[in-house]
Amino acid sequence: MNKSFFKAIFVIILGLGLFTSQASGVERFVDCDKGQSIQSAVEGGPAASRDPYVIYINGTCNENVIIRRRNLVIDGDNSATIVGFVNIFVRDVWLQYLTITGPGRGVFASTAQGVRLTSLNITQNAEEGLKVRRGGFVWLINSTISENGGPGVIVEGASLDAAQGSVIRDNALDGILADLGSNVIVRNAVITGNVGSGVSANMHSVVDFRERAQVFSNGEYGAFAKHDSALRISTEDVFFPDSIGCDDKESSFENEGAVPTGSVYCPINVALGKTVASSGLFFVGGFGALQTVDLGSVVDGVFFKPGQNWTAGSVWWREDVDTLRNKLTIYLGKTFEITKLIVQVDNNDDYRVSWNDDISGANSVIVSPTFIPFPGGLAVPVEVDVSAVTDQFTIEHVGAGRGDGFYSVSEFQAIGKH
Repeated sequence: MNKSFFKAIFVIILGLGLFTSQASGVERFVDCDKGQSIQSAVEGGPAASRDPYVIYINGTCNENVIIRRRNLVIDGDNSATIVGFVNIFVRDVWLQYLTITGPGRGVFASTAQGVRLTSLNITQNAEEGLKVRRGGFVWLINSTISENGGPGVIVEGASLDAAQGSVIRDNALDGILADLGSNVIVRNAVITGNVGSGVSANMHSVVDFRERAQVFSNGEYGAFAKHDSALRISTEDVFFPDSIGCDDKESSFENEGAVPTGSVYCPINVALGKTVASSGLFFVGGFGALQTVDLGSVVDGVFFKPGQNWTAGSVWWREDVDTLRNKLTIYLGKTFEITKLIVQVDNNDDYRVSWNDDISGANSVIVSPTFIPFPGGLAVPVEVDVSAVTDQFTIEHVGAGRGDGFYSVSEFQAIGKH
């Protein structure tokens, strides 16, 4: 996108009052090649006002810049370079059309809401390119953060929206490190070539990939979560060939959009939406709601309220209506390592889940739900720890166990990883 586009956006934002005024504001020009100073211009500007204060800079500026005034725009006209850091401690600040490089970090935003970094080149800083912390909220728009000596971006207890053509590449550690309960959105942005992971989420942080995000060719994982953090792909147009990993069982990966083509090392429900086949006659000879549903409802990710009628929304059967033993087989499509099964069934029957393990051969476990005398119906979902390496499971009632001849399965989940 070109500069005229972003200037037009800036005018629109001023018109909407997002910089708190429709006035044109005050402009100042700084030529660093003539010895003029950005910091002096920041501190020597007009009194605090609702109007934006715009500083246009030229040349190479060998200085650190500390910003403690709101409604400030620093514009480098696609030619200026700051050799040093820029620290921001207030809201409503724009940095745009600049290169920022130096012996420390590039940009630091603390407690700063509404900071917009537009068309920046934050590159070859000795430490991280950008750090956002303590409740800060930064929009990264059409910017490149590259070849920095630490992570490209660190977000600590803050929020980042990396969007609109931004590229985070070739940094010495992670592309983005989200830490201490941070929230990060990656949309229409590219994260590639970082020595560590493309994105790491730590200590209760959440990272959401959406709207044409691309994560590829990073050194470790494309995305990695630990200490009760969450990763999510939200739209179908995300490109994610890198692997996804979780360090602990509290961390998670949720796929609501495109299926990542790399390996997933996070515990997820690998049975979700998979193929279900049956043997025997179903939906005949029961009583109650007598609903007929698609076999796929068994793997739709939905648990019903315990006590719901056993023929309402479940796959149900009466065992003695034909000569075949009723079974449901869930085909996972590929082999997974499964650590837990979660099954919701009729509450007064025992069921067997069996599989052929790639390592240990034929295996099975018994699912024995807690009996609910009234109102009966579906049981509380039963969790069973397993160690299975397989591509399919079969569930059926146990002939020698509890059972009244009327059976139903409402949900089957297999928690595992590639």
